[in-house]
Amino acid sequence: TQHGLVASTRGAHGGYRLERAPDRISVAEIIDALEDQPFGLTECTAMPGVCSVEGACHIRTHWQRINLIVRRTLESVTVADMIAGTQPVPATAAAGARPPFSW
Repeated sequence: TQHGLVASTRGAHGGYRLERAPDRISVAEIIDALEDQPFGLTECTAMPGVCSVEGACHIRTHWQRINLIVRRTLESVTVADMIAGTQPVPATAAAGARPPFSW
């Protein structure tokens, strides 16, 4: 397919299959394949330059930081993780700090 995630086979015994192993496909790749625009929690993080107040915005840098954290998390979770139902250890817990919330 266009994004290299799913392949189809025609015919009576046809169907769909993953192009790569589930542990090689991230949730971020799936979102990218489904969305028409770049990933972003806000319009200005997805497509810089589209907001008329972008230059004077005092919270844009915070949204960019949040967007980056979410994006990295989506990149770290695979289809195999979703199937297995495993939950990754939050970075703060891995570093020995108490996470701000529990999964």
